[in-house]
Amino acid sequence: MVGGIVFVIIKGTLDLGGVGVVIQRNFDSGRMEWPEFTLDPTVRMSMLAMLVGHVANSTFNLGCNQMITQRYLSLPGIKEMAHCSFLFIFGLVALMSLCLYNGLLLSATYYDCDPLTTKLAVAKDQLVPLLVVQSMSSFPGVPGMFVAGVFSAALSSLSTGMNSLAAVFLEDYIRPLVKKPLTEHQTAVTMRVCTVIIGVVSVALVLVVEQMGSHVMQLSMTVGSVVQGPLLGLFLMGLLCPSINSKVSGQNVQATPLSKSSKP
Repeated sequence: MVGGIVFVIIKGTLDLGGVGVVIQRNFDSGRMEWPEFTLDPTVRMSMLAMLVGHVANSTFNLGCNQMITQRYLSLPGIKEMAHCSFLFIFGLVALMSLCLYNGLLLSATYYDCDPLTTKLAVAKDQLVPLLVVQSMSSFPGVPGMFVAGVFSAALSSLSTGMNSLAAVFLEDYIRPLVKKPLTEHQTAVTMRVCTVIIGVVSVALVLVVEQMGSHVMQLSMTVGSVVQGPLLGLFLMGLLCPSINSKVSGQNVQATPLSKSSKP
């Protein structure tokens, strides 16, 4: 995936005449602008929103996300987890930088000809494949390699997400309901059944998502933030306030300190 993006960026930049041309065309067309320096929380693309919102979102994804947590737990120790997190941050910044420049390259390539207006592309998510096909037409097989990289990345994330959801259903809903502990074989079968059901539901939801048009990403980030905020708060409370515990009696919940013999 990364190799395909790098190859497209290099070839597209050379076709335009260099990085300077790409940057200048984006400045001339008004595509590049600084975030607003305002404390108004209702402004979406402000410096406050970038610092507070994005930092909180990235903190959750790096430390509390189920998919990332499962990856951490597959490592042998705490040091390896720390090294992995730093590598992940570096890789994420590098990948996002490549994607950012790829967007600038798209704008510079079609700055005087809108592919959506001329019907070269019927949707915004077809602009990158259009650039790949047009710039890589002289290299047989490269457009196919790029598409294969995109699909492999999507399938990798999708499989990880389904596996994580299946693990959550198993631990939080199925195990508490069964009277006897599940055997290893029963656990494996249950995980596979949950994964299949989640996969079928995800494919069926495509029919709903396609009706949302360009609002899918906005809706995804909004709903995700509603869930991620409280979860991040719970994780930080557990990490920074080890004396907090809960004792449930009927409908009353009260905080009790952890004793020395209490398990975490």
